[in-house]
Amino acid sequence: MEEPQWQPETPAEWAERCAQEQYHQDATTQAVIRAVQKLLERESPPEDIAREIAELYDADVRADPQGNGYGCKFWGLFCDPVRQFGGSLEHTRLLVDLIVAISALPDIPGTRFSQGIYWRDLPEFGWNFRELAFMELFSEIFYCLEDYYPDGRVTGDWYPIIQRYLNATTFAAIFLSASDRAGFSWFAKLALDDQFIATTDVEERYRIRSAEALAAATWIDVGGAGIYRICCVGRDEHLTLEAWGRWREKFGALAVEPDLDARSRVAAARALNHMISLDGVGE
Repeated sequence: MEEPQWQPETPAEWAERCAQEQYHQDATTQAVIRAVQKLLERESPPEDIAREIAELYDADVRADPQGNGYGCKFWGLFCDPVRQFGGSLEHTRLLVDLIVAISALPDIPGTRFSQGIYWRDLPEFGWNFRELAFMELFSEIFYCLEDYYPDGRVTGDWYPIIQRYLNATTFAAIFLSASDRAGFSWFAKLALDDQFIATTDVEERYRIRSAEALAAATWIDVGGAGIYRICCVGRDEHLTLEAWGRWREKFGALAVEPDLDARSRVAAARALNHMISLDGVGE
């Protein structure tokens, strides 16, 4: 059976869908959706869109400097195009550049609290990204894969779900390389370590191991050079040269593991070769 092809929305289609959703009906969110559409359609550069979005939220942030509702609202919205457009490196880099530009904006006085300062520390971004870009999608994988074929392939609902999961991974890998955010190095470690989950259950084998192998390989495919650089610097508790060697060895095993589908084995072999090509470059 031929795998269904991923069909992403255009920026205009994405904006139209988002604008119709129940929780996006306020004027600020509608304006933010239009701003992100302009970014994705290259009508305005990331720096200009960052200033536009910050200005839209400025009054709310100043009125409640210890609150995080506006942050959660924006990050929740932002995770949607991340999941949708992560298959396009052009669009993903624009979204990464937008968040980097937002973090470079002047501080808003009086917003220091447990999650940091707006906009320098991107308060609540990492938590929302984990919940809305990663965890929600991964739970969907378990929900939708109730039926699977004896050869390990699954019904059509698998493909858009895993693609959105990999799209979010692509964004996170590029963002880590662009910003060295500690929270995102933790995401990388979790994805790469999750390869080690072992199971003897046939159903779980195809649900869990294939998804995790693909996500882990995506981190290396897209962000391998940045991850290796961080490992070589030796200042990040999550990304170390010892862990790099362990992950490289595991990709070698995954590349020939019969319990994985062909797509995952190919991805693991590609990640292994990329790691080998990087070894020694950043030391």
